Amino acid sequence: MKTSCALAIAALTAGSVHASVPTYDPALGTLPTAQGWTFVGSFNAPMGVAGNTLTYGATTTGGTTFWRETVQPPMDFTTQTFSLSARVKLSGADFGNFSGFRRGGFSLYLEDDFGRYIIADMGDNRISLGNDNNRTSDPVATVDLTSEFRTLTLEAGPGGARLLLDGVEQLTLGLGLRNDGDAGASWGEMTGLANVTQTQIQNVTFIPAPGAAAPTDRVHSGLADTTNPHER
Repeated sequence: MKTSCALAIAALTAGSVHASVPTYDPALGTLPTAQGWTFVGSFNAPMGVAGNTLTYGATTTGGTTFWRETVQPPMDFTTQTFSLSARVKLSGADFGNFSGFRRGGFSLYLEDDFGRYIIADMGDNRISLGNDNNRTSDPVATVDLTSEFRTLTLEAGPGGARLLLDGVEQLTLGLGLRNDGDAGASWGEMTGLANVTQTQIQNVTFIPAPGAAAPTDRVHSGLADTTNPHER
């Protein structure tokens, strides 16, 4: 009896945790807004769901097309690691230096309630991490995001940030710091300087990552004072 009760409690607990994980699943046949994600872009690009895939684009230079999710209790990257994963395929996604700012046609973004943040910018053949508004000196890697669906995972926590491709670490960087941010996770085309012809999404998941490390201070976390990463 005791064993049965313990298993039942464990199952209920696991179910509660799973239910609280924000996800977007196109297999349900609905857009992100129908599954709890808030559209916060300035341009509602053409989009639709078919074949277990969300397809949107083309986006526009000067506008943004992206979604945000927030969580409770508050996010704090000094005590816990969070991750945002997207299974994505791109076509015609910009990446490069635009008027002194490095931007991409697809981005993942994490920010905690204290303004600590990291952004990953992607193009057809490039991925990068950024912790300031310019991002021209931040790390970049060459990849292929056009020929098949790939899983991109952005993590932020006590040890800083890292970007993984299909579960393999590609880039690392310290967190940035801003004073007027929006805590939570965002994904999509998040800049008015770049655009994308077509983005296809098969899944998005926003969860605390396993193995969160002990708290660290700002010096060891590598925090950098920045301006608004969505400014341009």
